[in-house]
Amino acid sequence: MQVLITPDIIGSVAIDAFEKICYNLFNNALKYSSKVIEVNLELDKQKNIAILTVKNDGALIPSEERERIFEPFNRLKQNKNIPGSGLGLALTRSLVLKHQGSLVYDVENFHWNVFRLTLPLNHNSNQ
Repeated sequence: MQVLITPDIIGSVAIDAFEKICYNLFNNALKYSSKVIEVNLELDKQKNIAILTVKNDGALIPSEERERIFEPFNRLKQNKNIPGSGLGLALTRSLVLKHQGSLVYDVENFHWNVFRLTLPLNHNSNQ
């Protein structure tokens, strides 16, 4: 399936997979934020990618846990009282990888949890 982003840029994604990716990223932001969530979509035509950034102001993920958050059933000790299975980010990353994209966690200015999703684009709308 193709998703029209602008008249000259098309991203090829499975709609149901993209819905799951967005749902998990947005749901986690809502679940773990204190007050503020920021979502940004950028198009980098030179690199031929779309970048979706989802930030929240919740408690930062400890540095030793940052890569393990993408493992199935992994739950942070600090979040054990918040409902969840620990499968959302593992599923999300696997769906992103199937679309030749990437999903990474970063910390911005020691105040924001940042999830950065990158997906490849096609520049020719006649494809």
